[in-house]
Amino acid sequence: MISEFVGKGSPVFGGEGIEIHRLGLEYFPFTYALSHVLVEGVFNDKDEFVDMTVHMWQDCEGGCSHITAAVASTTVFEPPHFVKEILAKDPHARLQPPSTTDHAEYAASR
Repeated sequence: MISEFVGKGSPVFGGEGIEIHRLGLEYFPFTYALSHVLVEGVFNDKDEFVDMTVHMWQDCEGGCSHITAAVASTTVFEPPHFVKEILAKDPHARLQPPSTTDHAEYAASR
């Protein structure tokens, strides 16, 4: 298995207050993996893990198999900082979880 990792504190994506970090395989939540794995996640101000997206892919006859999975913690005490900023500006903001968007289709097309 191949994994890409950038240490915590060096986000791979940051825009509009959002920081997404590449995580090491110690965060990988599954017992089965395809040949390539990328784990990305978000933490809150208490340094609690909030959620992650796991991307796995491998070559196969006729193309590539790709699996994207979202994993959320059920034990956090506050949302990530960017969510608190959004709600501070607009307490009635309607946050849309990634599972309700087309992000999985976007990621799988890359």
